[in-house]
Amino acid sequence: SQGCFMKNLCLNLIMILLFCDFSFAAEKFIKKLELDDFISEKIYSDTSHIFNMFLEKNTFLFFIVQQLGVDLQIEILNQENEILKKTNHQSSSYGPEQTAFTSMEESLYRIIISTVSRNDSGNYQISVLKKQKAAETESQRIDELFAFYDRKGHPGASVCVVQDGKIVHSAGYGIANLALNKTIDNETGFHIGSETKQFTAFAVASLIFNKKIHPEDDIRKYLPELPWLGDTVRLKHLLNHTSGIREIYDDITRIAGWEKGMKPLEAMKTQKKLNFKPGEKYSYCNTEYGLLREIFERIEQTELS
Repeated sequence: SQGCFMKNLCLNLIMILLFCDFSFAAEKFIKKLELDDFISEKIYSDTSHIFNMFLEKNTFLFFIVQQLGVDLQIEILNQENEILKKTNHQSSSYGPEQTAFTSMEESLYRIIISTVSRNDSGNYQISVLKKQKAAETESQRIDELFAFYDRKGHPGASVCVVQDGKIVHSAGYGIANLALNKTIDNETGFHIGSETKQFTAFAVASLIFNKKIHPEDDIRKYLPELPWLGDTVRLKHLLNHTSGIREIYDDITRIAGWEKGMKPLEAMKTQKKLNFKPGEKYSYCNTEYGLLREIFERIEQTELS
């Protein structure tokens, strides 16, 4: 009957509504963005936030959306609603989403911020850090690459680009000391830690290339004062972290008499045996590279630093 048909139709519609997710996100216009704007907002999954920004042709724009409990994506659209840029670097609900964009034409652009996940909400902050003429030189393009670090109150970097033996770009970005608000420049010193291992390995490789040493050499050939540890440790083992020598910066080694600030060569004199047979295992070890430095300096009669 017609009554049964309508009843069944209503039931089917209810089932469809229950089991299907219809999400029609609304759009909320926030404001027209300007350089140095800093805006805090709360966003829900059913609403996209829209910011407008007028850019002249060949304008470099850089802004950061700081996620505060919600994973966001950022889109930049032109007046024809074409997506020109889409950003979602962070796969988490916290941290900065940085977006760099260069305009190809003079226009009013739309920046749309929306949640990645449905049924998600949270706070965010958007800050416009750069709005300037786009780079025309290689040096200026490097400046754009480091825009994220080149801001107040943020740790940065010192960058030097050498091409054909000549410095083609040299600049500092960001802050070297947050407490003193000291900016980074070309003279700023950094504690580079284990980055020194690359230079040490290259220095030792240069000795091998010039046939002054061989990777199969017993390290006691150059460091005869080292004790016999039950097996031969070769130069290649030091380079590859496969020697079995103990770590000088491991707190547990102090039980064996290794003191803080002790030189690798001095510490090695107290080691009685290896942790494993050389070449059998990999174990990252600072002691090995301290010994390589000592070997280099003895052969070249100069300090590696």
